[in-house]
Amino acid sequence: MEQDKMLDFVKALGHADRLRVIGILTHAPASIKQVAEALNIPFRDAMNHLSYLKHIGAVRVQESGHGHDDIF
Repeated sequence: MEQDKMLDFVKALGHADRLRVIGILTHAPASIKQVAEALNIPFRDAMNHLSYLKHIGAVRVQESGHGHDDIF
């Protein structure tokens, strides 16, 4: 099981946009929209990257109650 978690983490870091997302979040919390705008990527891509990073435990979310306004 531990190997699966490690593989997921390495997979996450192997994607350039996910690394860029993590880079943005190291400076300050951001919403999906803010991440998408900062990286100049579609909202859907930012949402998918953040969801994956949340799934593997690389980021945490502060839920706003409005879904897309959640802060990571």
